[in-house]
Amino acid sequence: MSTTQKPKKDLAAYIKEKRDKEELLKKESDPATRPRKTLADYIKEKKEAQNAVELEEEKRREERKQLEDEERKKLEDEERKKLEERKRIEDEERIKEAERKRRLEELEEEKRREERKQLEDEERKKLEDEERKKLEERKRIEDEERKREAEREKEREAERKKKLEEEKKRHEQNEKARKLDEERRDKEEKERIHREKEEDEKIRQIRENLAKNPTKRNYLEERKKEFEKFHGWLTNGRKDDFGEAKIILF
Repeated sequence: MSTTQKPKKDLAAYIKEKRDKEELLKKESDPATRPRKTLADYIKEKKEAQNAVELEEEKRREERKQLEDEERKKLEDEERKKLEERKRIEDEERIKEAERKRRLEELEEEKRREERKQLEDEERKKLEDEERKKLEERKRIEDEERKREAEREKEREAERKKKLEEEKKRHEQNEKARKLDEERRDKEEKERIHREKEEDEKIRQIRENLAKNPTKRNYLEERKKEFEKFHGWLTNGRKDDFGEAKIILF
């Protein structure tokens, strides 16, 4: 529809205008009622007649334009419907084609999955066979190692028993030696005590003799000083009842 189209006139106003013109023409055609015309009247009439022709032409143009607009709208509606139908068909075709492609891709993907699965199964079976062989080899080696370890354990057990027997013998020998040593030390201790008693008795007798003979006592004290000067005390570490060291005289 054209954007320069003039607005349509009101139908009632158009009819009224036409009737007014018809009344005017009727009055003018009657000599009794027709006023005397001047130049201005003639110009006005001519202008009005021209306007009437233009109005009629405008009306026809409007009617033609309205018919053209209706026809164009009808054609546009038909074309729009055709386009919509064509678009619908094309959309359906595209959907069908997309569905066909999707289904084809799914079939291809399914085929690839099956091929991958088959390859994976074959690879897994191969790996499982290799792993099984490795486990069998490892088990064989472990069995052999257990056998060797059992033999070594028997040897170690025999060695332990041998060592225990030797240790038992050494212990018995040590115990026997310890008892002999204890007996020897007891004997030596008894002998030492006996000697000390004899020495104590000799010292007691010497003191009694010294107490009875002062000259001999002085002589012994001089000998004692000389002995301290050159050789020091020879003592067994014991002291008598008077706090003096016991001297072994040769």
